[in-house]
Order: sequence, then C-alpha cells, then structure tokens
Amino acid sequence: IEAARTAADVGVSRFGFISSAQVGRIDLEKHKRLPLYGYFKGKTRAEDEIQKKFPDGHVILRPGFIYGSKVTPFGPLPLNLVGAPIDFVSRQMGPISSLIQSLPFVGTECTSMVPVTSVAESMISQITKPAPKGGKILTAEDIRIQS
Repeated sequence: IEAARTAADVGVSRFGFISSAQVGRIDLEKHKRLPLYGYFKGKTRAEDEIQKKFPDGHVILRPGFIYGSKVTPFGPLPLNLVGAPIDFVSRQMGPISSLIQSLPFVGTECTSMVPVTSVAESMISQITKPAPKGGKILTAEDIRIQS
C-alpha cells in the first residue's frame, strides 16, 4: 500500500501488483476465521489502494499458487514438482477436476495455479503496453493465455 502511495506521489504512471485468485471471491467479513484471512485482507486492501492511485495505470495479476523452482540456501526447491501435477489434475481430468473445482476455497486455489514464468511474462507484457482505460486485472486463465 505504501509502495503504491509513494509511486503515485512521485509521478509513476503504471503500477503492477501480484495479488491472489481469492480476492473478490471470498466475503472476508463473513469469514474472519479463514486460514490466511490477514493475507487475503491485505491483498484486497492493496488492490483497492492501487486502483485508487492508478485508476488507468494499474496491472493486477490474480494467480493462485505460483510454482517453479525456488532458490534456497540449501539448493533449489522444485515447487513445480508439486504445482504442475495439481494444476493438471484440477483443470484437465474431467470429473475429477469438476470435483476439485467444487471444493470451497481449495478449488479456486488448485485451478488457479500458474508457473512463475507465466506470471513474470504476463506482468512484463502488460506493464509495458499502453495503459488501457480502467487499468487491467488478469485472472489465472488470463495469465496462462498471455504467456
């Protein structure tokens, strides 16, 4: 939130933000005991401030779990070995995928998994284009299409 305010104050014209697939899908006021409530509340507040400060210059990506290889002090952690199979099963296995998609909270997270490279490519692609009127919010599916 402070980054968006500071950027607007110094005249930055575009602002990109990686949010969450859950933003706008969950009534946070009814689900204050939800795991990660604070995380989703923070993402929602940040989106609101970014849209206020950059009404025509925002790019907000809403992926679920972002997977790829993560560098750690102990070596790479291959999150893609978990993320890619779950992504496949939750979106491309017919009745099994339908069952997963119907699960509250979990279904959205599983069907919104995106490789880190797709997130990076999508943000760079969108933030370097001329700003559309009203800014831009991309879902996980939009992110997959962009990359």
